[in-house]
Amino acid sequence: MPELPDELPPFELLRIDLGINVRDEHSQIGDGQSPYSSSTGRPGALNVVSDGKGGIKKRNGYTKVYETSLGTGAIHGIWDYLKRSGIVTRIIHHGTKLYTQSGSDQPVEILGGVADTKGVAFTYNDIFYYIDGTQYWQYNGTSAEAVTPYTPTITTDRNPDGTGGASNEELNQISDRWKDSFSGDGVTTTYLLSFTELSATEVIVTIDGATKTENTHFTVNRTNGTVDFTGGTSPHGAPVSGTNNVVIQAEKIGLNDHSFIKKCKYVSLFGGKNDTRVFLTGNLDYPATVYWCDIDNPLYFPVNNYNDIGSSADFNVGLMFQYDMLIVLKHNSIWRIEYEFDSSTNTGTFASYPLNSGIGCDMPHSIQLVDNYIVFCSSTKGPQIIESTDIRTEKNVRSLGELINKGPGRLGLLDESNADLLAATSFDDGTHYVLCVGSKCWAWDYKKSPWLGSADSLVWWYWDNINANCWVQYQGVIVFGDRDNGLLYKFQENKNDDGVAINGVWRSKLLHFDWQEWLKTISLVFFRTNLVNEGNIMITVYNDQGTKEFTETITSNSFNWTTFDWSNFTWAVNVFDPVLRLKIKLKKIKYFQIEFSNNTLNQDLSILDLKVYYSLNRKVKS
Repeated sequence: MPELPDELPPFELLRIDLGINVRDEHSQIGDGQSPYSSSTGRPGALNVVSDGKGGIKKRNGYTKVYETSLGTGAIHGIWDYLKRSGIVTRIIHHGTKLYTQSGSDQPVEILGGVADTKGVAFTYNDIFYYIDGTQYWQYNGTSAEAVTPYTPTITTDRNPDGTGGASNEELNQISDRWKDSFSGDGVTTTYLLSFTELSATEVIVTIDGATKTENTHFTVNRTNGTVDFTGGTSPHGAPVSGTNNVVIQAEKIGLNDHSFIKKCKYVSLFGGKNDTRVFLTGNLDYPATVYWCDIDNPLYFPVNNYNDIGSSADFNVGLMFQYDMLIVLKHNSIWRIEYEFDSSTNTGTFASYPLNSGIGCDMPHSIQLVDNYIVFCSSTKGPQIIESTDIRTEKNVRSLGELINKGPGRLGLLDESNADLLAATSFDDGTHYVLCVGSKCWAWDYKKSPWLGSADSLVWWYWDNINANCWVQYQGVIVFGDRDNGLLYKFQENKNDDGVAINGVWRSKLLHFDWQEWLKTISLVFFRTNLVNEGNIMITVYNDQGTKEFTETITSNSFNWTTFDWSNFTWAVNVFDPVLRLKIKLKKIKYFQIEFSNNTLNQDLSILDLKVYYSLNRKVKS
């Protein structure tokens, strides 16, 4: 300990925006951090963010996007469907329906019969696609309907009796239809298809490009899978000789299991160095399998376009396209997929390689690309960051959550219920990586504290009353869908949550001013604030002798129409940020802790810095 000086300088906190720390004991955290609050069972900083100047302010509030709920149950998804023309259409999934929604208008139903569960959406070639676990839908900006899958031509130059010819395209995993392309010989009238037991769906035939009609120009034996050109009310007769001049399209129910694709839960566009294919995974019947469509065609998933990534006991839970790789996050490991081209065979393949076998992700909607890093969460290890995707090593994934996961006797992120953790959602607002667990959010301020190799320096904040089941952002406006009712909310620069006051709190560490063994007298506390309107700040002082509460009313000088509240308006102004003095006269204390809070509708909580004047009394007696 230093020698006792004649006069002690005041203790200054010039930065109080260093986030929360529930890992360490109150007196052991950083000077600008906020500790765990045993009295409330949560971090001592609540619903605040950095003001960008070293101080704190309340987070933004939110308001309804539209007034009337779509009904009970979660909003399963929201997407802003952007077309090349620049037209943006907001799409909502609630219950068994898809809706469009504009401005503050009530949503308009565009599709019914959708599965009442989270699905997966993507936009490709100006079409919005949605897979709900049962069906595959599309919306073009005008009409919504089930997709019409591509019908592949599986054989070419086939003889009428089914012999010869060449294999061509593979069957389509999402369709039971196919085409056989025959070369007519001018004699044969019965043509044998690739499959028997055809469905009742009409068989389609073209001869030299002209469409012929079943039961008029030909008949079909569905059991044997044959087409007879001598049958019908106006038989065509034997097709003329030619090469691939007779094309027959038919259907066999159950030819392919469409659920391989339709049960997938996670999607990414990828194609190597481009995004020319749709990759899907998350089918719990095939938990390690990744599927991909044909190049530039999301309506065609060739039956052999799949790859099993690692063990089927280790479920795939997410895909993330980064640089020229597709990262596959599994329950207990991480893999990468790369596009490789074989010039000798003129074919491309998607090969998979393990990246990390020591950690995985079981919180699928926690995955985000943040500041060019892939960030995800584990319900047992908390937030993680992938530092490198180049080589396999157990050190390429690092923990982000050391300060928030938990501490001895201190609750943190990992103390949330397992159900809430597994159902967590996430969002990148351009400044924060936000993880929403139930109605609570843990937000990493990656602009204030970018990843530099250690979680100890990261700034995390804790917010409540944000019950987000899904998120979307367009042109700077952040919108979330509620977990419990059919409403959307948008964030804006107000200080209420849809008419409810935001409870803003910031608590200091437990201070001993580096004189642990001395009893002290606290005489004065000064702090600066920068409130927009007149506001109240509740001040609570904690020490080893009890607590004291003070209330200060501050009149501000700053003005901003977006956050202005007439009910709090005053003509009194301050030219500079108000400096408030607090006379507290705490004597013979060992520790000092101060908390600032505001739980008043439409009022901010702004604290810029803190200065404490104290003196030493005597050393603590054993």
